[in-house]
Amino acid sequence: MTIKQNGGIFGRNPTFNDVTIEGELTFDGDIDVNSDLKVSGDLEVLGDITVNSSPFPEVILKDADLSNVYGRIYSASGNTAIESDVTNQQAGSSLILTVDGDTKAQISSGGNLTVNNGNLVIGTSGKGIDFSATSGTGTSELFDDYEEGTWTPTLIGTTSGSATVSVTSANYTKIGNVVHLFAHINADLSSHNIVGAVDIGGLPFSVSATNNGGGTASYNAFVNGIVLFRPVTSTLRLTKGTSASWQSTDLASGASALMMLQATYRTA
Repeated sequence: MTIKQNGGIFGRNPTFNDVTIEGELTFDGDIDVNSDLKVSGDLEVLGDITVNSSPFPEVILKDADLSNVYGRIYSASGNTAIESDVTNQQAGSSLILTVDGDTKAQISSGGNLTVNNGNLVIGTSGKGIDFSATSGTGTSELFDDYEEGTWTPTLIGTTSGSATVSVTSANYTKIGNVVHLFAHINADLSSHNIVGAVDIGGLPFSVSATNNGGGTASYNAFVNGIVLFRPVTSTLRLTKGTSASWQSTDLASGASALMMLQATYRTA
């Protein structure tokens, strides 16, 4: 049967086998299709499309002669899956995610996820990349933090006082709970009022209570040669190669003192 634009159907709840529609079909209510629904042109739906089939609902994407299934979306056992290249399963096929006409990401047949344009963003603090599938006996295999930035070193005394510091460069890299510091500074020691042990302050992250990290620094005016330091709470304390701390009286006087600093410590 063919329904033409100027024709009509009369009666209540009519039932038809094959129907061809020339023009638009407008209806108020439901249409139940017990077989295939073929649309040669565009199908515009102003409401919801509900798929209800057995054993599970699925949307199948086939080629023109219906011989190949190129993709499907289905739900089973509470899970929803998107499957690509169902019929041929060709090597090298991928599930491609496209936004605004540009491929943003794709999952290869080998299981690799490639982000073509953009970053992999962790949206919740404390979450990250979980390596627990690898063997190991560590307490955590979650990579949940990475950061790069700058910091502002200061030269201070544990009792009181400070020195004027000019920062040429000061950078840090934080990987997990490990902080790597780098700095190039000049300190004015001609008028410092440091009292007590000498510390470097301004750390970008506090020091872990169980920290066992340390570092080295080289000088041309603070002291001669290379000294060590150890992290304490929120500062780096200069030491004499052992647990003995450098005191303000150990500082060499001079108009300007150069420090090249590199340190590694654990943060909380």
